[in-house]
Amino acid sequence: MSSASEKAVENAKREKLRREKPLVYDKVIKIKERVENKIPTPMIDLAYSYRCNLHCSHCMVSRMTPKDTRLSPEKLRDLSNQADMLGLCQFTVSGGEPLTFPDLNDVITALQPDKFHLAMSSNGLLLTEARAKELKSLGLDKIKISIDDFDPAKHDENRNNEGCFEQAVKALFYAQKA
Repeated sequence: MSSASEKAVENAKREKLRREKPLVYDKVIKIKERVENKIPTPMIDLAYSYRCNLHCSHCMVSRMTPKDTRLSPEKLRDLSNQADMLGLCQFTVSGGEPLTFPDLNDVITALQPDKFHLAMSSNGLLLTEARAKELKSLGLDKIKISIDDFDPAKHDENRNNEGCFEQAVKALFYAQKA
């Protein structure tokens, strides 16, 4: 891709962000200034729950000790307000597997999608076209689907579940379409 077409793509993305999420756009355009002034612009990766539908070979969550405490959507709203006051512009919801969280819709809403670019990391196994559209309508901007290997057998072996690769690829297209 040429430099001119890369700039055109970037400008189109920024214009879309400006239209759809003006509060996020205002933060994003300040990132360059923050970097120049050596002010960090972190994003928050939120492991909301360790709940998952798979037992992957590489998973770190299986090695963690479960805790009795967890964030509620109300506490997430407070975290979101604080992050907004600091000028942060992005949250990523991860886990475990977010699509297994019974209160995922409440989590997304509590993070105030109008104020942040919201992403989610997923294995894709539970993502349907309808669910992808629903998450988009709630304000989720991006779903990152994990693919361990482009060899389906190796991916499925790592995930300890036959058919995961095929579903992950379908999930990529569902997310893109939404």
